[in-house]
Amino acid sequence: MRISINGREVFNSNSLMAYKSYLSHELSFSTTAKNSHLNVAGYYGDTGLNLQAGIGFNSRKARFGTSNTAQFMAKIDADLFNQPLYLINHCEIDIEILPNDSRFVLIAPPTAAGIPQTNRYRFEVTNCKLYVKKVDIMDGLALDIAKKLDIKPARYAIRKTMMKPLFISQGRYEFNANLFMDQIPRRIILGLVSNNDYVGAIDRSPFNFQPFNIREISIIANGRSYPQASYDLDFPNGKFA
Repeated sequence: MRISINGREVFNSNSLMAYKSYLSHELSFSTTAKNSHLNVAGYYGDTGLNLQAGIGFNSRKARFGTSNTAQFMAKIDADLFNQPLYLINHCEIDIEILPNDSRFVLIAPPTAAGIPQTNRYRFEVTNCKLYVKKVDIMDGLALDIAKKLDIKPARYAIRKTMMKPLFISQGRYEFNANLFMDQIPRRIILGLVSNNDYVGAIDRSPFNFQPFNIREISIIANGRSYPQASYDLDFPNGKFA
């Protein structure tokens, strides 16, 4: 997803919009929200580590399992639309949405061991609408806003979200990467998935995060290490708090 205002790009998900939405729903909403209004957006939380079974998986499967057409409604999970202020007049907003491939968004029924999946499954968007809220203000207030805009531009406090994919080749014992070049983020979330899940496999979930036997993680910003003592992890023995 890409969003531009008057020709200037203000949001770019870097083809990772699915992961952004998944992580924000998992980490930023209460259990009450997950079990109520988020279902209208197609979200059904998973209760276990197996993402291809369980209550959440079965709820999603029931919506599409027999080639059904399902209807959903959700807000656009972009930084610009996650702030409470209205946009001023004469803002030309361009929203470009590119859907993921069907192999990424679908999980086909399992086949017998050693037998490849030969059936073709496809996810299709039949109709899409964008609802925009508009406010008609009094002429006096509109004139007052126009006078203030002649003095200084409109400013919006937006909490910026950045997604960055990094490829770690097989057999590596150490990996270093530049995560950010400008402002230091207030929070960093790291997730590891296999490359097959990342590009999309029709028989697997793309959100199958795994530890891959990581032993140590540290982040260095402006010469300081966060945290001061690096995270020492031992997933096989359950030591990763």
